[in-house]
Amino acid sequence: MSVVKEYLIDKAPLRPQMADHVVFLVHEAERLNTSSQNALLKLLEEPPGHCLIILLCSRLERMLSTIHSRCQVVRFGPIDEAVLVKRLTADGLGAEEAAFWARFCQGSLGEAQRWAALDVDGGGAYAIYTGLLGRLVAFGLPQAVDLAGDLADRAKALAAAWARQAPDAGKTDLNRRALKGLLTMIQSIYRDAMFLAAGHGPGLGAAGPRGEIRRLAERYDVETLGDFVARAADRMGWVEASVNERLLLEELLLYMGGCAIIQDL
Repeated sequence: MSVVKEYLIDKAPLRPQMADHVVFLVHEAERLNTSSQNALLKLLEEPPGHCLIILLCSRLERMLSTIHSRCQVVRFGPIDEAVLVKRLTADGLGAEEAAFWARFCQGSLGEAQRWAALDVDGGGAYAIYTGLLGRLVAFGLPQAVDLAGDLADRAKALAAAWARQAPDAGKTDLNRRALKGLLTMIQSIYRDAMFLAAGHGPGLGAAGPRGEIRRLAERYDVETLGDFVARAADRMGWVEASVNERLLLEELLLYMGGCAIIQDL
């Protein structure tokens, strides 16, 4: 609450010196706690005429109803994948990589550009995806623990790359972003294989699916692939709960490798 007061509530009444208006942009507004949101109510109800306050939020349900009633909600939908691919290829990416980042970032051009620009140990984040794809094609239960260790190392490298790109970001947030990125890559691989196994065509912007995706589609049935996708998605909640990344990855890969789960002990 002290941060909101210092940087927004106390500064909003001050008239700008070099322009007619001042704009305050609050990123990830859904992360404001209840006290901070309540502290904003008076300012949002009667903002100074020279002041525009924009709350960027991806989880509207986490904002108080009293915040909703004092704001004009403007919804931004995802950009069409074809538009993203065209822009990313114009940035110099190959068609296959551009199509991957367009799907991976779910319609966010800025997010796709940031992921594509990451320098991870002298290579790109896309190389992590292709390396993971190659490992999963031949993956079995005996490789689960070793692969989990390798992915935990990749998560650390991704977090370090994000730290170089966003030096002001918190370490916990960067670690979570990196691990969620790896989980999203796993989801993407099995989702593409699931669609192919179900008889759907290749992904956007590609002449055909990668050979590794074809082999996964031949190896597993649609239900199993769908289960893997759902399992990886569910583990996003474990990331938010700060479960140890090595433990999280081992559990996921052991499950995908066919390890039985003992319940109701």
